[in-house]
Amino acid sequence: RETRAFLNPDIAAKMAEENHNEHNREWSFGGWMEDRITIRRGTYLEIKKLWLHTGIDLNARAGTPVFCPVSGTIVYVGTDAPLIGGWGYHVIQLVTFRGKKHALLYAHLTTAEVTEGSTLRRNDRIGTIGDKTQNGFWRPHLHLQLFAEIDHVTDWAKFSHDMDGYAKLSERAEWSWICPDPTPLVFA
Repeated sequence: RETRAFLNPDIAAKMAEENHNEHNREWSFGGWMEDRITIRRGTYLEIKKLWLHTGIDLNARAGTPVFCPVSGTIVYVGTDAPLIGGWGYHVIQLVTFRGKKHALLYAHLTTAEVTEGSTLRRNDRIGTIGDKTQNGFWRPHLHLQLFAEIDHVTDWAKFSHDMDGYAKLSERAEWSWICPDPTPLVFA
């Protein structure tokens, strides 16, 4: 298939659904430190050559519930919808990962079902996966991204605005340390 089809959320969603049906799955995941130069040309990412995906994407239908994989406190709830290429509704939770404090971002939600300051336990509901009108005009999926070294953060709204799910390929080693693989949280 034409790789530029990934830029159309309807076509990308159909491709994911076909893949799920073919393999008898409700969802799939992938993407940490993945080179996305082929499928993301022609987007805002091309200006700065940000082709390295620094989180993971959990592909599922819009409306699929999202639950916390780990306990922690919600420090930010926001949205940049209807920005094309943005996070849509997103939540940042402080969590402990490998003995250290990290921020865990849940992005591309319909809305957030949590409030800032609330402490959630594993399996508490965060929200649901958004459709293209709610999630930054992407195919339905949940973007999960961990951030290390966050002790300096005092303004989570600014942090949310400044961060991205992509980085430069030439900075893969640095970004794999800044944003470690969150899959151990999901599959713990």
